[in-house]
Amino acid sequence: MSRIDPNDIAWVTDLKDATATVYGARAGNGVILVTTEQGSASPAKITYNRSYTFMSASRLFQQVNTTQYIEFNLT
Repeated sequence: MSRIDPNDIAWVTDLKDATATVYGARAGNGVILVTTEQGSASPAKITYNRSYTFMSASRLFQQVNTTQYIEFNLT
């Protein structure tokens, strides 16, 4: 499911109980059918989605030297 582009999904159908029996013993809890859109003879359509994020520290802590580090860990 993670490899299917959500823009390519035409419809989703769920089969339960007797209708799922055609898929065998593994369909005991039901079957989900995902139908993707069919290709066409029209010219290709290119879609581009972009996301940009910038992350930075929300708070910078003051560093301690060796003596201060030992004092903090002994208390």
